[in-house]
Amino acid sequence: MKFAIVIVLLFAFTANAQKSSPNTDLAKTGIVPLQFSHADTVRALQRLFKNRRTRGALLLGGTGALVVASNVALNNESGIPSSDVSSNLIVASGIALLYTTPIWVVGTSQLVRFSQKKEKAIIDKFMTKHTLPRKIQRRLKPSLFASR
Repeated sequence: MKFAIVIVLLFAFTANAQKSSPNTDLAKTGIVPLQFSHADTVRALQRLFKNRRTRGALLLGGTGALVVASNVALNNESGIPSSDVSSNLIVASGIALLYTTPIWVVGTSQLVRFSQKKEKAIIDKFMTKHTLPRKIQRRLKPSLFASR
C-alpha cells in the first residue's frame, strides 16, 4: 500500500513538473527576457570597452601619481643631507613601485584586453556572424544598454 502511494505521488509531481514551461514561469514572475537590437548591442560593446580602457588609464595614472607623490614628499622633507636625497629617492621609488605593481598590472591588463583594435575586431565579428565571445557576453550588463 505504501509503495502505491509513493508511485502515485511520484507520477503527480512528474506530471506537474512537465506542465510548467519556462515561458509561463517567466510570465508568472513578471520577469521578461531583455530584447536588444544589434545597434543596441554595438553601443553596449563600445561603452564596455570605453569604460574598461578608462579604468585602466586611471589605475595607471594613480600608480604613477603615487610614485611621484612619495618622491616629492621625501624630497621636501627637511633635515636630509643633499647627498642622501638621491639614494632616499631611489628607495622611496622602489617601495612605492613594490606596493603599486599589482595595481599597475591590472591597469595595463585592462588597457591591453580592451584596446580599440580588439573592440573593432569584436564588433566586426558581431556584425558579420552575430556572435560574441563568451567572456564578452558575460560582461555585457543591462546597465550598458541603457541610453545615456
